[in-house]
Amino acid sequence: MFRRKRMKSTSLFRKLGTFSLAGVLLLTSNPASFDLTSAETTAETKVIINEVYGGGGKTSKDGAVEAPFKNDFIELYNPTNEDVALNGFVLTYTNSSGDTVQTYEFNEKHVIKANDYFLLRGEATIGNEGDKDFGEIFEADVYFDAPEAGIGMSDEKGNVELKKEESVIDAVSYGEPKIIKGEGSPISGLTFETSARRMAFADTNENSADFEAVKPSPTMSGKKEGDVALIEMMKISDIKSGENLSGKQITMEGIVSAGSIKTSAEAAMPVTYVQDSSGGIAVAGLDAKKGQRVRVTGTVQDVNGTRTLLTQETIVLDEKEADVPVLSVPAKDAAANEGFLVSVTGDITAKTENTLTIDNALTVYVDASIGSTKDYKTGDFISASGVIALNEQKQPILVLSSLGNIVLNEAKLPNTLELEKIAGFSTGVTDEEGGVAEIVKYNSDNRKFYVINGKSQTIDIVSLNELTSDKGQNLQKEKSINIAAAVNTAAFQYGDLTSIEINTNHKVITAAVQDADYTKQGKIVVMDYDGKILKTFDAGIQPDMVKMTDDGKYILSADEAEPREGLENGVDPEGSVTIVNYETGEVKKVKFNDASVIDNNVHIRNNGTKTDAVRDLEPEYIALSKNGSKAYVTLQENNAIAAIDVAAGSVLSVKSLGYKDHSLTGNELDAARNGKIEIEQLPILGAYMPDSIVQVEMGGVSYLITANEGDATEWEEFENIAEFADVKDSITLDSSLLKGMTGKEADAALDKMKNSGDYDKLEVLTDRGTDAIYTLGGRSFSIWKADTMELVYDSGSDFEKITAQRYPEVFNWSNDDTAFEKRSAKKGPEPEDVKVGMIGDEVFAFVGLERIGGVMTYNISNPENSQFANYINTRDFSAVIAGDVAPEGLDFVPAQMSPTGRPLVLAGNEVSGTVAVNEVQVEPMKEIEGIKLDRTEASLEIGETIELKASIQPQDTTENKALTWTSSDEKTAKVSGDGVVTALAEGKAVITVQTHDGEHTAEALVTVNQPAAVHEEETEEEETIDEEDTVVEEIENDTNSNQDSDETASNTLPETATANYQYILWGLLLASAGGILYLNYRRKTSKE
Repeated sequence: MFRRKRMKSTSLFRKLGTFSLAGVLLLTSNPASFDLTSAETTAETKVIINEVYGGGGKTSKDGAVEAPFKNDFIELYNPTNEDVALNGFVLTYTNSSGDTVQTYEFNEKHVIKANDYFLLRGEATIGNEGDKDFGEIFEADVYFDAPEAGIGMSDEKGNVELKKEESVIDAVSYGEPKIIKGEGSPISGLTFETSARRMAFADTNENSADFEAVKPSPTMSGKKEGDVALIEMMKISDIKSGENLSGKQITMEGIVSAGSIKTSAEAAMPVTYVQDSSGGIAVAGLDAKKGQRVRVTGTVQDVNGTRTLLTQETIVLDEKEADVPVLSVPAKDAAANEGFLVSVTGDITAKTENTLTIDNALTVYVDASIGSTKDYKTGDFISASGVIALNEQKQPILVLSSLGNIVLNEAKLPNTLELEKIAGFSTGVTDEEGGVAEIVKYNSDNRKFYVINGKSQTIDIVSLNELTSDKGQNLQKEKSINIAAAVNTAAFQYGDLTSIEINTNHKVITAAVQDADYTKQGKIVVMDYDGKILKTFDAGIQPDMVKMTDDGKYILSADEAEPREGLENGVDPEGSVTIVNYETGEVKKVKFNDASVIDNNVHIRNNGTKTDAVRDLEPEYIALSKNGSKAYVTLQENNAIAAIDVAAGSVLSVKSLGYKDHSLTGNELDAARNGKIEIEQLPILGAYMPDSIVQVEMGGVSYLITANEGDATEWEEFENIAEFADVKDSITLDSSLLKGMTGKEADAALDKMKNSGDYDKLEVLTDRGTDAIYTLGGRSFSIWKADTMELVYDSGSDFEKITAQRYPEVFNWSNDDTAFEKRSAKKGPEPEDVKVGMIGDEVFAFVGLERIGGVMTYNISNPENSQFANYINTRDFSAVIAGDVAPEGLDFVPAQMSPTGRPLVLAGNEVSGTVAVNEVQVEPMKEIEGIKLDRTEASLEIGETIELKASIQPQDTTENKALTWTSSDEKTAKVSGDGVVTALAEGKAVITVQTHDGEHTAEALVTVNQPAAVHEEETEEEETIDEEDTVVEEIENDTNSNQDSDETASNTLPETATANYQYILWGLLLASAGGILYLNYRRKTSKE
């Protein structure tokens, strides 16, 4: 999506504890009766968020400054004289864009005393470049700090809310979040060195006035402000590597990665493992369950060269049996990760009854208590997850806790086309919430690409003129175009730059620009290649994508018109498609107010009808037909595509895309958060919900290609998503909707999902009914017939299967953290953008995967049987944000336009702020140098034809050899597509042949003449002569023939017969001639 600002609304409700409207009316009418002890003024509504810190564990980029504390924290305070039970309270962190929401639910054990603090310790930030394991460790009242499973906040911008049920008790926003959920204006000026703290517990409902940026001071219950309860803690890696520790007492914290496991059938005692971010260790005498957070004080032991910990005291910090972070590693590296829960993928190279060997590098142990290896064979390609433990021989092995932790994978798909990154450009800025290097477009006229820099709000121009096929080239910015400064006026305040398009026919760049006020019209800006503004046009509300027809006559924008401040307290604008006639300047805004063209099965949100479509439909992306007469517009949240008549400016149709049946073979998905790769058939229907779309014509048929990302609606008054755990009890399957399972199989699969906690976090749609499980996005790309929206092809489960095969260690990573298969319960890899291009004489589709990263390539020359061709991923997985992360926009550069002579695929990555230049590894384009005709002039009479023959130099060019023939005067002489000229009327015409790109031409001058003119009498004589000549000729032919016959028959006829026969023939000849002369004489005399 293009820099979304969609999620939740801005400060829609004030917190409880302020006067309600009813209370104000009551106070006005009868002040004496106003009761300050009413439900809205009880002690629990007075609890405040007193301090927020999100810089835990970080350091400056140069490493010179470290964070004061390792963990994030949120500090509450009770300013009343009453204790407050926190059971039913929920603490929520929402990131800037609203797409990450983390919650902690308090229970009956949690009480905040009168006039006291209550401290929640969150995650430590580990993994980002510059974000390490730094800072002091402190005690807290509650611990929600499991890596990737607790609350981990941004140090610069975000939102924290304290709620009870649906009521907001207190809310704080800091930095400049896109989604503001706090009170008044956000607090500014925070860094990883500072926290936001209330000044003397001030609570005026204005965050910027109540808070200040200060040195962090995490204060737990029973302490005074500034009295931080620090702990002397050792990391597990330091315990295992430290010298002279044997027999000494230490304290450590971690999560139980395996509880009471056996490492062989002969093992005398089971063992328990605990892991932290640095390592894992065996802990003897520990009474805790897998997934629980514990603090262990114990004695270090060295037994037979193995270091363990003997428990003396255990504190369970969090009793919840949470998901244990899974470290995905190659089989050859797994042994080095003792104590960690790991996932490995590889081929079985050996087996016994209770062991499997993967890639000749790692032994997987299957204890008899859970089963055996009988269902697996040598050569199987599997994924397995378990803890790495040392057996009695001190050899590291992977120990399974369940046979379900082995997944049999399909055979690997090979590349049939090779892509290689040869160059890259970096803006120098990263942002885990995206919006940096977004949309990238190549200009074939000047061999430069233009990329939207969402951080600087500029268009950065980068030249490829010096580009070669060598790897490792670093590209530099040539200049930037500052749109904001150019378009700001008293009537228009720049808000956001969302899209650009380049048209080389008119030598212009077009850009979509939004107003800072989300309810106001945006702008379509037309510039020259250097950024000089030529024209501007009013667009609809929030133009999100711009497109120009090839001939340059029309410019279109998709005007998304989101209700960014809510449906009730804000404005819900009308979505539209703006159509600008660039030749006349006429502007039309096409809206969806004609219910008759909207199919009945198009989903209108919030229980709406087709009459509500004018506001509910939010145009996302535009594709144009080959001739530019039709526009196809994705309506992502509605799972639909609209067709628009460009010239008429009217909506032709709005059609639903239906649902993807994940119960079918080939449509499997990984929908569980269980620390393993498990791509399976499930009773799930996925709404395709495409973001980007492109049109291509093949074999005379128009097709639409979509990237099926998925997108939720999350406004304060209306949300259409929930976790499966919250809705599973209400689902009653209609098995007729599922074509891949019988009713019995579907019910069994649903029972499995309901009874296993693995699927509880699955994000599902709540406004599609309860007859199935509905999810967001197809995790695929699709090909549709443009006229009917009939599904021709879908890539099914390919994207998850291929990424699992190629990058099993980072399967379903997101683009802002390193949690293994975190996106499985969301929308998987999230296909974001799609482009098509010709390589040789074949058509390929290129699809960017927003989350795990990389570009998928498919050969779609035969649409119904499209084939995987390549997957390239240039992300660096050694850190959260490194390499190329989160491709947002792609562009294809044909070989004939490429500086290297090979096709290029450009990828703009919005999180890493980079553009990757990927080259298709085919033979370099041998460019056309010229074209010649076999003649430069010709003379024809009317009705005559001649074929002109063209030859391209060099003959072995790899460039497109298609030719175009034209005539300067079609009335004098016309020319066919293969160079055949037909003379039609007297005159002259120049016949021109040109190469596919018009760069090379050749001409021939054709002169057309009348046939030679003759008099009527001469013609008659000629006709008579012709007749006489014909008869004579026929007689001569007959004579010759007879002579031949005489020669043939001379062997059988007597000489006298032959002589008589000749006399007869001569007699006939003379008689015929005389008759002809007489007839000719009579004809002439009759005319006279």
